[in-house]
Amino acid sequence: MFSICDVSLKFFSQVDLKKLVAYSTVQEMNLIYIGLLWGSKKSLIYVSIFSLTHTLLSTMFFFIIDIIYKRYYSRSIYNICGLFINYPTISLLLIFACFNYNGFPCSLKFFVEIFFFYSLFEINAISSFFLLIFLNWIGTINFTYLWFRTLFGNNSYLYNLYNLDILKKELLIFWISFYIFYQFIFFLYLIF
Repeated sequence: MFSICDVSLKFFSQVDLKKLVAYSTVQEMNLIYIGLLWGSKKSLIYVSIFSLTHTLLSTMFFFIIDIIYKRYYSRSIYNICGLFINYPTISLLLIFACFNYNGFPCSLKFFVEIFFFYSLFEINAISSFFLLIFLNWIGTINFTYLWFRTLFGNNSYLYNLYNLDILKKELLIFWISFYIFYQFIFFLYLIF
């Protein structure tokens, strides 16, 4: 629990997009570890689904960072501000990925987080409330704030930008990944 709170507070000082996604990975891995400590069969099923969700989402974020790096040759939030003006399609994909990371309703992460906090609330209400504040409020708000600052911030740097917003190959890889992500929601309904 201390590590989750520590990582949530470290989101404030991040300027590198790759480090931002890496810290969110550490935060989710700590949640998976807490789920493994319960040891029940039901928690092991949800931990495996949460691991799958984490794998798909972090891969998509790293893929988006790679797309951004190929255009700006930088991963700094200060250098990439104003991404929405220059590359609107990449920005819409990024907004879609942020919604799914935050547990948008009907996404796989939404159902896994509901189970996680409900199970933790049955064990200890104080620690559940503490994790809910530090994970969902502080951690996710900071994570999304930094991404939206990249999208909608004022850019004072001039770059030689690509003429193309997003390549067809990049768009195809992204949408195949999200299709696979939402197909696993079906498996969640099979578990219930």
